[in-house]
Amino acid sequence: MVEAEALGTFGDAQVAAVGDQAVVFDGESGQLILSDGEAVILPDAVGGRLQQSGPAGSFAVVATPTSLIKQPLSGGDPIVTPLDSTGIPAAPVQLDGCVHAAWAGAAVYLRDCADDASDQRQDIPELGAESELVFRVNRSVVVLNDVNAGDVWLVLQNMQLVDNWGDIIPPKDESDDEDQESASENPVNTLPDRTGENRPPVAEDDSYGARAGRTTILNVVANDTDPDGDLLTSTLTGESPAAGSVQPIYNGAGLQIVVPPDAPPGNSTFTYEVSDGRGGSDSAQVSLDVRGADSNEPPNALRSTKILVEEGKSVSQNILSSWMDPDGDDLFLVSAEPTPDGDQVRTRSDGLLTFRDVGKGQGVKEVNIVVSDGREEVSGVISFDVRAAGTLAPVVNFDHFTAVVGQESQLSPLQNDLDPAGGQLSLAKAELTGGNAHRHHRLHSECGGHFLCRVPGDQRSAERQRPDSD
Repeated sequence: MVEAEALGTFGDAQVAAVGDQAVVFDGESGQLILSDGEAVILPDAVGGRLQQSGPAGSFAVVATPTSLIKQPLSGGDPIVTPLDSTGIPAAPVQLDGCVHAAWAGAAVYLRDCADDASDQRQDIPELGAESELVFRVNRSVVVLNDVNAGDVWLVLQNMQLVDNWGDIIPPKDESDDEDQESASENPVNTLPDRTGENRPPVAEDDSYGARAGRTTILNVVANDTDPDGDLLTSTLTGESPAAGSVQPIYNGAGLQIVVPPDAPPGNSTFTYEVSDGRGGSDSAQVSLDVRGADSNEPPNALRSTKILVEEGKSVSQNILSSWMDPDGDDLFLVSAEPTPDGDQVRTRSDGLLTFRDVGKGQGVKEVNIVVSDGREEVSGVISFDVRAAGTLAPVVNFDHFTAVVGQESQLSPLQNDLDPAGGQLSLAKAELTGGNAHRHHRLHSECGGHFLCRVPGDQRSAERQRPDSD
């Protein structure tokens, strides 16, 4: 523990971690205490904001009302970049060799990078007088958020303003089911064939990229198959790779890897097992390539996507489930173009695309989209197959739940289902199709989209089939 006498006088103590080094800043006096206890008085730093906690670096960052200050963690003179005006600073962030800073009032965004060619100073468009700015960081993506107005600027995309949240959020009387995901490329309502002897699944090898200091989702079962149509789950077998720690997510339906900040670029492998829940399993190998900050490959579509919708209706689906990034970077949906017929589209950066058919004809209609990994943008196409009104049934998708023995669990199986007619789905029936011979499960519907399942003490697993109703 390092003792710093100056801490006792701090009236506005702000704490952050730069990698594994803690720093403390006092906005009233302009003093910064380094991890070794040294107190540094920064120039004209009263009213400043200390950086958000972030990856390891050689300096701590403070944004003052008139400048950006980088203080070396080893001591020495600070590096001051003047703002040339006065504003209310947001807490800066350090990411991938760059410092991001912004000031309300002055309406200025500043990026200061180790590579001077990436430096940028830019006005923040349409910033309100009462704005309060906060940087949001998700892996390699940085956005600037006005928490008062709800606006978001994509600082890595030429300060593009995303201000159409009112168009994206449906009115209260519309179905929230429009916001649910459905990853099916060609949705069908076919239950697994359980009439014959169970056949094991087939696991295929995978290759993924990842960044140091990030957590990357590994959808290892995406290319695995089961001849009986069983839902597959995945588990790590053996040790995690040298690159990081592999962890289960989604109650065993997927995996993720946590790569430490000091992980060097390079390749490592691990083995996983898929299970069909009925005794069948198979194993495959995953090759993981830790990418350096200076390398980047654009995202790509894994498959074509066609979504069913009835004429004159609207449907929403997250379309990023059919895309991947070779470096493991987060993806976001930048834009989508309306069709020549005037059909309406709305987008959300997390991938949700809402398509509203205006009733000018049936058939396949294509919507051009733009997807980004925070560095590069790629164009793609989403197809909507418009059918006659009243002809399409709900599209249901498999669900995977886990429950504690002897306890009641609430299940919400409709969250990933879709109504091509744009209505609100309700749960019509839930039927047990497996488990032990005593079938000691109790299903109780609480409301249209949920039911409770009680698992007795002698029970280990169960499956259920449930048709949807619109």
